[in-house]
Amino acid sequence: MTDGGIVVIGAGLQGSVVALELAQRGERVVLLERESRPMQGASRHNEGKIHLGFVYALDPTGTTRRCMLEGAVSFGPILDRLCGPLPWSRWRSEGFRYAVMPGSIASPEVLESAYNDLQRQFDELSTGLGDSSGYLGTVPTTLWRQSSSRRGRPVVGGAMVDSLYETCEMAIAPRALAASIAERLCREPMIDVRCGASVTRARRTSNGMFALAVRDTLGESEIGADVVVNCSWGDRLRLDESVGLAADGRAWSFRKKYSVIVRPPHPHPDLVPVTMVQGPFGDVVPWRDGTVYISWYSTARTYFGSQPPAPCGDPRREANRVAFRSLNALMPLFPALEGSEIVSSRPGLIVAVGESDVDDPTSSLHSREEFGAEHHNGWWTVNPAKLTTAPLVGHGTAGRIAQEVGVGVA
Repeated sequence: MTDGGIVVIGAGLQGSVVALELAQRGERVVLLERESRPMQGASRHNEGKIHLGFVYALDPTGTTRRCMLEGAVSFGPILDRLCGPLPWSRWRSEGFRYAVMPGSIASPEVLESAYNDLQRQFDELSTGLGDSSGYLGTVPTTLWRQSSSRRGRPVVGGAMVDSLYETCEMAIAPRALAASIAERLCREPMIDVRCGASVTRARRTSNGMFALAVRDTLGESEIGADVVVNCSWGDRLRLDESVGLAADGRAWSFRKKYSVIVRPPHPHPDLVPVTMVQGPFGDVVPWRDGTVYISWYSTARTYFGSQPPAPCGDPRREANRVAFRSLNALMPLFPALEGSEIVSSRPGLIVAVGESDVDDPTSSLHSREEFGAEHHNGWWTVNPAKLTTAPLVGHGTAGRIAQEVGVGVA
């Protein structure tokens, strides 16, 4: 068993940022990733939206919207500092439209009230940040407005939806971001990236360290660590329990949801980023390379439960089925998608607190406040909540670890 140092489990965006932040503080890190490369899981296979908080209109306290705003305005600056200036102008999408669908669990009036609260919180945050209040290379002032445009307006039952809002919320190309983060990790001499390495279990040793059982292509071995940062996604709770951390009593849920990419036969000016609200609807996000991310919740979300989903018997067949059903569901809403070819269909895992799904207006899934790092005698367990908040959480976690272990503070 090799001994000592800091081990980070999981090379998604959360674990990658923690590792890079610690490396900048002069600390050597071992970064374990079960995939063949970093950034191959949920951080890569998603719509790339950097949330400003609109989708959390049903959070009664507004706390989630504030958290998303803080994560969004720090997202670019933190990653620019860690990786060098990144090409946000090439990566970012057009602004999202929010379309209120028939059957929405929130009326336009309720949504507009939440959006006004979001604007108020953004104005307060911007005043405190001054010139550093940018968002993906832009400096927004007005976050949303009602729209009379046809662009982005879904067609339901032969008629366009009535209520549509234009926002300055954007997505970034997640595959491009993943490639840049992976390349930066490989260039960092203070980080030992070990891919294809699954942590099967962990235990505390008699001398207060940790022993991690790691399975890779050579078999199973043990790695010792003074500090462990658990940034695993689907396995985080199980690994926490293996070192004696009792369940926290919250009702964690696991959702398996597919990321489907299609390519329409030709560009269409009315095909813009759209989020359909409020409830189990979906998103359409066109990218500059001609591909489009699509999600229709009733077909893309194939599992909901209190435990991680079991492996699928025929993953390729299920992925194809989800992709075709999603496209068939969305083509009537967005005719510009007709004739699209399926480029890819990949499952991802969403872990959050909530016993009921998003069609329930009282579900805890409409609030995402349970994120950040918890420290238990050298074991750090980190819940990033969303892609949006991962850099800010990573920065804060690394700072706290630096104080604990006495490394430099950046």
